[in-house]
Amino acid sequence: MSIVVEEAPLGDTQVTENQGVTIEQETQEDFIQAEAQLEADQPEVTIPEKYAGKSLEDVIEMHQNAERVLGKQGMEVGEQRKLIESLISTQQQGYSRFKMVGDVQHQMSRA
Repeated sequence: MSIVVEEAPLGDTQVTENQGVTIEQETQEDFIQAEAQLEADQPEVTIPEKYAGKSLEDVIEMHQNAERVLGKQGMEVGEQRKLIESLISTQQQGYSRFKMVGDVQHQMSRA
């Protein structure tokens, strides 16, 4: 039994049912080869030791804890910067006052 397609793909040849199966098999084989090539092109993933044997939930918890610690450290760094800026500002104001007092004494001694 043959199935005839109204339009021939290339030329005036007819496509039979057996040829359709062959084309379908070739398409599947091409797909499998393309899939295998994609897998070969992707680099192999190496899991670091600290994550080996951990469940997804464990890794998520580890990440959340790391974010928490990082946030705390960021806040501490911000506080330290403010303290340093305050100290520098205080020292500069003290130096300015000291210089002004010295200038006044120098002017008084000249008079």
